[in-house]
Amino acid sequence: MLRSLVGSEMCIRDRATTMRLLRAARALSILRKLPSDPYATWIGKEPHVYTNFYRYTQLDALQSLQQQLIERWGTAGVLGRIYIASEGVNAQMSVPLSVWPGFEQTTRGMLPLDGVAIPHGVTIPADHPDPPFRKLHVRVRRHLVADGLEDPLDLANNGSHLEAEEWHRMIEEGGRTVLDCRNGYESEIGHFRGAKPLDTHTFRETFDKLDDVVASQPAGEQQFMLYCTGGIRCEKASAYLIQRHKIDPGSVFQLKGGINAYGGWLGGQSEFKSVFRGCLLYTSDAADEEDSVDLGGRRIIKKKKKKHKM
Repeated sequence: MLRSLVGSEMCIRDRATTMRLLRAARALSILRKLPSDPYATWIGKEPHVYTNFYRYTQLDALQSLQQQLIERWGTAGVLGRIYIASEGVNAQMSVPLSVWPGFEQTTRGMLPLDGVAIPHGVTIPADHPDPPFRKLHVRVRRHLVADGLEDPLDLANNGSHLEAEEWHRMIEEGGRTVLDCRNGYESEIGHFRGAKPLDTHTFRETFDKLDDVVASQPAGEQQFMLYCTGGIRCEKASAYLIQRHKIDPGSVFQLKGGINAYGGWLGGQSEFKSVFRGCLLYTSDAADEEDSVDLGGRRIIKKKKKKHKM
């Protein structure tokens, strides 16, 4: 294919032209691997398992990794939105039920996910009229979540990660400021008892909102509990409180795995009653989205379609 695009090496003397043709050949190679019907599309033949995970870690050779993920996941019928950047990976996916037993091992073989859980979420019926994902998209991004900050945060210096049960007990205790770090429309669907929504439209607005919250509270008395959908937004939000506002790291807590993890824990026990008010929501922690699909009492936010001007 490359030879057909570039032609004979003897006929190419201009280096710039050669490089342009090489890039075109590579782009065509990637496009041919992108999902198309019936390759890695929703065909409704079997149930899918919803899962999500993220990790901030150094990733290199992103274009090569992108092709590898498309090839391995696409041929297995895996669907979803996966974002990779030099700072890590963020994924929201649905996996065919028959593929699930080997999915985790295959995925860990391609991505550095030591210490990161790949949860078995809700099962999406094969006959669901509006599944959360219809194709596989693996996208290279500059950031996993666009923060708009000029100076990067040290993501190794952030809040204490609480397991769902410990988070639940602290919510019941009260006495701390609980911050919902999701966008406003997500908070309207459901939120933890006593939580203060930051009421943002995009993640970039989060830090101005945090500035306002800190300024409204007496210095030295601030204790914060942060949550989002899967946890990835809180990694940066809690780091911002500690590093930019000098909040004591022992006074900043975040829900490990977000409300996705809380919903999984809640459903696996009968001792505690939910302190989450409204509908538990599975969603992307990387995009601004609004359309949702109801899956048995939980929802998955779907990407809002862009309206094209006529």
